[in-house]
Amino acid sequence: MASEINVFGIDKLIGDLKAYSEKVEMGFNNAVKEAALNTETGAKMDCPVDMGILRSSIHTEPFEDETGKGYEVLTRLEYAPYVEFGTGAKVSIPNGYDEYAAQFKGQKSVAGMNAQPYLIPNFEMQKEQLIAKIKILINNV
Repeated sequence: MASEINVFGIDKLIGDLKAYSEKVEMGFNNAVKEAALNTETGAKMDCPVDMGILRSSIHTEPFEDETGKGYEVLTRLEYAPYVEFGTGAKVSIPNGYDEYAAQFKGQKSVAGMNAQPYLIPNFEMQKEQLIAKIKILINNV
């Protein structure tokens, strides 16, 4: 005696799963992009202004590498990290950024300039908000 089981709707299920996956990916991408743009806006508001060159150089760029896709908020001005972290005896590095800041360490001893953080505080604030948004996205799926 043969038994038979018929399953209907597999094609619809596969289509629904693909749509679900795309919806989640789009939600993550939108949340990350929003966090990056908010970080950029906050950094521009908080950066010190002399002639406005640093402020106008802060921008957001999409990227894609072996780890995935995302957005980075950056400036290519050589002096930008010295404004963020300070110089000489007045360097101030936020917890968790020691390794990153070390790449900008100078070789000579100077009295220094106070740190005027503009990027990292905004990144940290947006990071917390992004985590909350991702939790909501996951819970609503």
